[in-house]
Amino acid sequence: GATAKAKDMLLMAYEKLKTGTESLQVNNIIRKVLVVGGGVAGHTAATFAAEWLGASHEVIVVTPNSKWNWIPSNIWVGVGEMSKEDVTFELAPVYEKAGITYEQAKAVSIHPEGKSDSDKPYITIEYTGQDKVGQTNEIEYDYLINATGPKLNFAATPGLGDANGMGEHTVSVCTADHAVHANHELQELIKEMKNSLERYSIFHEVNIPVKMIIPVSDLFK
Repeated sequence: GATAKAKDMLLMAYEKLKTGTESLQVNNIIRKVLVVGGGVAGHTAATFAAEWLGASHEVIVVTPNSKWNWIPSNIWVGVGEMSKEDVTFELAPVYEKAGITYEQAKAVSIHPEGKSDSDKPYITIEYTGQDKVGQTNEIEYDYLINATGPKLNFAATPGLGDANGMGEHTVSVCTADHAVHANHELQELIKEMKNSLERYSIFHEVNIPVKMIIPVSDLFK
């Protein structure tokens, strides 16, 4: 899958970087591995890189999110079996423990050719947290892993939504917040079905044999 492919690519990059590690350490040169994106692929790449490279080099993660979301479990939030807190966790303490530099920001542009006065590649970012919202910065790198993932586009399918997000009658489990909304819509639908069955029983009880009357609560056990 995508995660396995990302791991294989990271292993190749690691082997390439490792070949020059001895000479770099002699000259006290620290290489920067920059990971753009903090989803499944980005988080996996960053944590493995930090473990494999140790303190000899710097691993940096740029992601606009303050929390990590295990997306495959969002479906259980959508049906009420798990909470949003069960499928997310704060990134800052995890990256601090792993020795990873964490920038809560969105990547705005990538400049692999550097600037007019320097050939050092860099990206520009705009902070979304860490008390720097709206501020911009530049981060240089030696190795770049672009793991931004897909961008949701509900507007691409007529009726699903627009540029602002999901439509009135659309539910999704693509994010933890979407899953919370999906569960709310599901509970409302179940409540409506229960009320409808109860009303049906009241108006039709006379014509239904006693042995056919089933408690509404039993239908939803």
